[in-house]
Amino acid sequence: MLDILYRYSTEGERTRKKGLACGPNNSSTFLHQLAQFKMVETAQRTFVNMIASGFKPNLWTYMPIINMLCRHALVPEAELYLGRMLKFDVCPDVYVFTSLILGYGRYKHIKSGFRVWKEMTDQGITPNALTYNHLINALCHVVRVDDALDMLNTMIRNGIESNTRTFTLPISSMCEADMAMRLWIWWLL
Repeated sequence: MLDILYRYSTEGERTRKKGLACGPNNSSTFLHQLAQFKMVETAQRTFVNMIASGFKPNLWTYMPIINMLCRHALVPEAELYLGRMLKFDVCPDVYVFTSLILGYGRYKHIKSGFRVWKEMTDQGITPNALTYNHLINALCHVVRVDDALDMLNTMIRNGIESNTRTFTLPISSMCEADMAMRLWIWWLL
């Protein structure tokens, strides 16, 4: 992998000397590959070098880094990248916010997850099924089943199409919490 990184940086330098710039597509693809290989520090260093060389990042260059940081319990760092996005007038989308919600939910920082949710909806970005699923999952993991059911009902009311996972999480949490009667009542409503 280090050989690939060396070749990329050497090729990138040759490309720049020829007057050809690395565009957002190949830079974003490279960051995405680093994220796939879980090379957090290398991806961050590459991102900083891209900006230092005059590259203007876009949504597709920020997204893999934010997603990778959230998946590695580095959500506060991911929020710093969100701040940089806003500084460079790059508008985050539902997937960026969903990554942050996933990151906070995985580590049971529910309050921070809802803060991100509010920030997202305040910006007029509509949560999708994945966003709802991550919040429902997080609420179930901290045994806030009533809140998870409220979120599920909100999802249904807002016309967001659910999937099997959406229902499985609260149902299994209710069964684990010995709430079978409440589950039955909820199901009938």
